Amino acid sequence: METRRICLYICLLIGVLTSCTDALSCYECNVFVRTSRRQCEDPKGPLLKNNCVACMKVYTRSVMHNQWQQNVYNSFEARICMKSNEYAKSEGCYPVQTDGGYIIQCFCYTDFCNDATRQLVSWTSALVIISAFLLKKILE
Repeated sequence: METRRICLYICLLIGVLTSCTDALSCYECNVFVRTSRRQCEDPKGPLLKNNCVACMKVYTRSVMHNQWQQNVYNSFEARICMKSNEYAKSEGCYPVQTDGGYIIQCFCYTDFCNDATRQLVSWTSALVIISAFLLKKILE
């Protein structure tokens, strides 16, 4: 009976350890790899990547000064399979204001969590970021 219980505990421990160390699967698009990229809007859909340590979605909004007092606004979204946890952060979204716009990086840790249907950032957070950006531009 005791041997059976020990065997059960060992099997449970192995199951927990293997489920904790399994690599993630993520979507990847709008990322240049060896001079080519798959666009997120491609009819085939984004690439499916395995062996990721984290999934990431990056939204970038920038302002380019085209002519005197004429701005061009650009938006770009990328989905990334992170192969190293060197730059990974805890799950959630991290907005960063840049000189000419802003970047929102969202990290997640479940399979295919960086798909297009997930909300990138809450509307409140987006409103705060955009308001801060516009206020900075007005005060300049």
